[in-house]
Amino acid sequence: MRDHGPGVPSEIRDRLFDPYVTAKAGGTGLGLALVRQTIEDHGGTIRLEDTPGGGRRSWWSWPAGEDGRRGDRATGGDRRKVVEEYLGR
Repeated sequence: MRDHGPGVPSEIRDRLFDPYVTAKAGGTGLGLALVRQTIEDHGGTIRLEDTPGGGRRSWWSWPAGEDGRRGDRATGGDRRKVVEEYLGR
């Protein structure tokens, strides 16, 4: 994913995935921390990089499931289980 916004201030760039770190007025700083935790909980990785002229590019990856389709180790690709765990069911 790519955006053309103002980018990330250099003073928080290395801590962007830490909870409560934000450059947005009124932001909680939890968004990217939760995204990273969720992706890593399912065996994936995420990284961000600045783009020339401003903005940012995001890279995500997950391991393939046993049947070769995209999936995750924690649930065997069962998306309902992911949603139920998220909702606390």
